[in-house]
Amino acid sequence: LAEAREAGKSDFIYNRPALSVDPCEGDDADTIEEGLRVKLDVEAIFQDVHATLDVVTDSDGEDVRMCRQCHLPLGGFCYTKRQQKRDCALHAECMAQQMLQDRRQAEEARRSKAIELKKSRRNEYDIG
Repeated sequence: LAEAREAGKSDFIYNRPALSVDPCEGDDADTIEEGLRVKLDVEAIFQDVHATLDVVTDSDGEDVRMCRQCHLPLGGFCYTKRQQKRDCALHAECMAQQMLQDRRQAEEARRSKAIELKKSRRNEYDIG
């Protein structure tokens, strides 16, 4: 992801297989116990990811990320947008629509601020 940013491309995420942790890498019981603890921690993290990201299981049993805006499956890559303190995965078209909507909201907020400033100035100086 950092390499893509340096290359000038936008944020995107490739679908990659899940991290697998082998609990039986060592010989002694402490190492095996630690490996099991790590595996349980990794599984808990993946469950949290499923809860925060729109991930569903398809008919083949594979985990599929869903677009936050249109709720259709994402393809090979997606755009991410920080929204309400978490990342949302979006299609390119959905990202364009979201950026346009954000820009319109910002423009509307700017206009209403300008109108309020004009009203206050007119009241302050007794103009029309």
